Amino acid sequence: MPRSRKVYPRNLLTVFPKPSAELVCLLVRIKQGTMDAVYEVLDIIRGYQIPCEGFRLDLCSDSLEATCFLDVKGRADLLNSMLWKLQRIKGVSEVLYERLYERFPDFAVDVFHYPLLVLGERALFFNVSSLGEFLRWLWMHFGTGAAALLFNMGVSIGRRLASNFKKHTRMTVIEAAEFFSILARAGGWGIFEKVRLDLEMPSLVFRVYDNWEAFQVREVLPSKMPACLLTKG
Repeated sequence: MPRSRKVYPRNLLTVFPKPSAELVCLLVRIKQGTMDAVYEVLDIIRGYQIPCEGFRLDLCSDSLEATCFLDVKGRADLLNSMLWKLQRIKGVSEVLYERLYERFPDFAVDVFHYPLLVLGERALFFNVSSLGEFLRWLWMHFGTGAAALLFNMGVSIGRRLASNFKKHTRMTVIEAAEFFSILARAGGWGIFEKVRLDLEMPSLVFRVYDNWEAFQVREVLPSKMPACLLTKG
């Protein structure tokens, strides 16, 4: 029987509130050169009529990794049977899974938006390089209009945005930050705790972990590692 292990999926595209879902993260490692095994994995999942909320295929040094996010609500009793069949596929070297709905009951996965690193209890942790690539793409396609898109997602571009708040609303920087957070969360994305205000700039400042391990270390040991949590809703 495949063993359950904590599998922290990397580069999720986005998540959204969907408390009714019972999401399982399934990771199937496949020996390189056996793409037929990938198709067989998908055929087995379809055969059990378990909705696939998200799928990605990663090329690793010695294997292919197929990551699926399955909504097993009403079909949880079929999970063990499906996992057993997956493990018997020729070319499959390992099958791992985690019942995300037990750890993160308020979220489901969607395949939209931009790459993320890891899913937290009520927050998303950005991959630094991925966030940089996304911001660069926005700027190339929308120019200064990217600022409005970022604002609607709850990402402050810093001094200029904070200054505009102060200029047009007569708010202090702190009042503007509080107002901004409320607006951003109402619109979908908001800055959530561990965010500091730079009163000298003035600007809103947010920082990110570059990987899950850095987050774990920071939680265990006193550290000055950069930190930022973004939450939806």
